[in-house]
Amino acid sequence: MFRRRIPLLAVAAAIVACSSPAPPPRAPAPAAPGAAGPAADDWAHVMKQVKLRYERIEDGLTEPAGDLRRVAAAAGEAAELMRLGYGRFEDPTVPGFARMARDTESWFLQLALEARQAHGDIARELFLGERKRHCGDCHDAHERVHG
Repeated sequence: MFRRRIPLLAVAAAIVACSSPAPPPRAPAPAAPGAAGPAADDWAHVMKQVKLRYERIEDGLTEPAGDLRRVAAAAGEAAELMRLGYGRFEDPTVPGFARMARDTESWFLQLALEARQAHGDIARELFLGERKRHCGDCHDAHERVHG
């Protein structure tokens, strides 16, 4: 008698499982405070947001007891913002603008990776050694065109 009930219970469980309502859709993750999203209306706003992340990275890598988790988070956010430079806010009047935005995004991603892996010395060296190339060169190119 018990053996006859097992298939019946399995069928009943399958029916209940199939008739259960689907879980409610998950809400999108909130954007990082001040992150460029739909509210970002121009490249200048994006650059202000990148500058805030840049300062967090700089503080975390130049202070003796810098917080590498904070550095990694700031670098990841900065990389995400830089994507807008070869997307929504690409400036075709500045030669190499999209390439420089991609290169800077990659630099921030490398910084985030090294900081996340607790390689503070490598992240510091990468930050200090490359910031002129990624920041200065792009700003100089933009200034030559837009003054």
